[in-house]
Amino acid sequence: MSTAPIVSRAFEAFRTDTATGPPLTLRGGNAVDNYTRPMPFDPAEDEPTDAYLEGYAFWGLGYLDARSWRHYVPRLIDYAFRHPNDPAMVTEALVRSLRPPDRYPPRLATLSADQEDVVRMFLEQVAFADAIPHLQAEAQQALEEWWLPDPRSRPTAQETAALRAAPVGYRVVVGDVYRLSVPETFTGSGVRAIPGESRRVQTWGGYLCGDAPTVIAVNVTPLHVQSLADSARARGSLFQDP
Repeated sequence: MSTAPIVSRAFEAFRTDTATGPPLTLRGGNAVDNYTRPMPFDPAEDEPTDAYLEGYAFWGLGYLDARSWRHYVPRLIDYAFRHPNDPAMVTEALVRSLRPPDRYPPRLATLSADQEDVVRMFLEQVAFADAIPHLQAEAQQALEEWWLPDPRSRPTAQETAALRAAPVGYRVVVGDVYRLSVPETFTGSGVRAIPGESRRVQTWGGYLCGDAPTVIAVNVTPLHVQSLADSARARGSLFQDP
């Protein structure tokens, strides 16, 4: 099957989502990944050119809310078919965003029936044709997990309720100046140094209560560089709610 009808249908199905700027751009998501505040949408700075997608999609896509994610889906599908070699892993980021588990608030579950059909067509083209050979296996997994009939990982409403009610196990993590308990299912980033800000950070992330995406971050700044009060204000500025 030609990929052109899939791209055309994608832009039609997501027309409302692409009509306005996203609440969080890929550039903003990339900033969040770098532990800085996301910048507001700018029509010039955030024009979704190939260079823009290559610069920000891989690291930024995972942070987008449902509306922002839907804004980029047809553009990413178009890019994927035009760049089968995927030099900047743009398509890899898109396919991974189409795999469960869904987040909370959800992204995958917000799609309309037409939008789901488009996603399914895209994944089938990747999985069973030669459109993007190196992602065939991952696209097949996505289809089996969520998009085909009787998916193995798409929970029912009853299963989701059970996940939210299940108890959470914890493990103790010890650093040189901190000690905390994190959910056993969370994976750690290791310690990351940010010399330009005279700090280091370690994060743990995963799904809490089954479907709530959660990130825990510990920032360490020497007191001779910044007082505790100033550090608290600096870290607090990263959050919308004080």
